[in-house]
Amino acid sequence: MAKEAVYLCIGTEQVLADRAIEKILEPLKEKGATNTQFDAPDLEVGQFSDATAPSLFSGPRVVTIRDLQDLAEDAQDEVLRYCENPDPEITLIFLHKGGVKGKAFLTKLRKIGITEIGCEPIKKENEKIDTSILKSKIEQWMGKIDTVINNSKGESVEEAKEYVKNLKDKIKKFRSSGLKSGGEYSYENLTFKYLRRNGYLDKLFEFEKSLTDKGLSLDE
Repeated sequence: MAKEAVYLCIGTEQVLADRAIEKILEPLKEKGATNTQFDAPDLEVGQFSDATAPSLFSGPRVVTIRDLQDLAEDAQDEVLRYCENPDPEITLIFLHKGGVKGKAFLTKLRKIGITEIGCEPIKKENEKIDTSILKSKIEQWMGKIDTVINNSKGESVEEAKEYVKNLKDKIKKFRSSGLKSGGEYSYENLTFKYLRRNGYLDKLFEFEKSLTDKGLSLDE
């Protein structure tokens, strides 16, 4: 296996570490990969070797070690030996909080050749935004709005109004959950603002209004 499938996420910014892990795991989850996770302070000699041992029946696997700076020396040697010749079906993810603790071990890992991802604190909230994730969410909701409008045109007025109402409720919950969990700069709130600023919410509201007008005309 190429050493680029050995990942080191280093730094104290948990948001960036979580996003890095999410990106690594996303394609592996689609392949049904399992993820064995260890906390370095509790990792005993032999456990890592057991988790990375060859298996005739297993598919892609992930092994994650958190708080790598606290890994015992005996376990460090075990990890280093494995990283010299890793299994092609296993992806390794190491999480290290940075600083001088465990620095010698990091130096040895880097000499072997790994993919390092910086996760240092960021001062500005808006700099934490991954534009590719935001773009993906925006496109998803634009697609949902277009789909509801297009599909509703062949339905009765009441059915179409129900589709629109359900979508509006989903958009509201989507934004509210983002504000609650991530605040103003959450992907959910930024997505909502984009849809509002670029006329997509108006497009949905105008369609809803046209349904109301159509319903009134049918009642006359």
